[in-house]
Amino acid sequence: MYNDVAEGQITVGEAVIHFELPTPLFLAISKKLKEPKKPKLYTYHSEAVISLLRSMLDDNELPPTHRQLAYARNISAVLDIPLTNEILTSSEACSNYLEKYSDQYKDFKDKNSILYKKNKTLITQAKKVKRWSEASQLRILGASDEELAELFGVKVATIEKYQENLNKWTLLALSDNTYDIVMMLTDLMDDHEDLLKYHYIGLNELLKTKKDFSTK
Repeated sequence: MYNDVAEGQITVGEAVIHFELPTPLFLAISKKLKEPKKPKLYTYHSEAVISLLRSMLDDNELPPTHRQLAYARNISAVLDIPLTNEILTSSEACSNYLEKYSDQYKDFKDKNSILYKKNKTLITQAKKVKRWSEASQLRILGASDEELAELFGVKVATIEKYQENLNKWTLLALSDNTYDIVMMLTDLMDDHEDLLKYHYIGLNELLKTKKDFSTK
């Protein structure tokens, strides 16, 4: 026989949170999710845990939610309005920031929607090309497709497809004059640039400026 209630725990950094749960559930979870398996919560499960953890803090201790932070970073990148440490760590300060600038951000997006759509397509393509190029370079250096598949978390057939995609894209991009722009964007990613702000600027003009600067 066992007690009806068992004790579980959640570890967050240096904090250990103890809680009670029915013993049959405790035993079932322990059996199913024990090592070597490494369970990972889906987003909707994580949200429930995050909500529970946030409820343990007082209102003045609450940090921003990840959605608040993502929105604030979008506004900051597009409108070039810096985020202070208080905004990044305080839910109230972040909410005030969003309330103050969200209308301005939406207006800016509406006025530049055509440019945004065009640049978003190029930026999305650049992210793919960067991944394909990295795999191709490692291939040239001697990495096997099996090793690359494990490194990139994909199937071996996908690695083979990467090279095919890169070759096809290169020919197409050279013909439609997007090659230099996409490669410029991949260079910016290598420099750890935040590409959010590049959704709303003229990429052709930026490329020309960079070329002019490099020739001086």
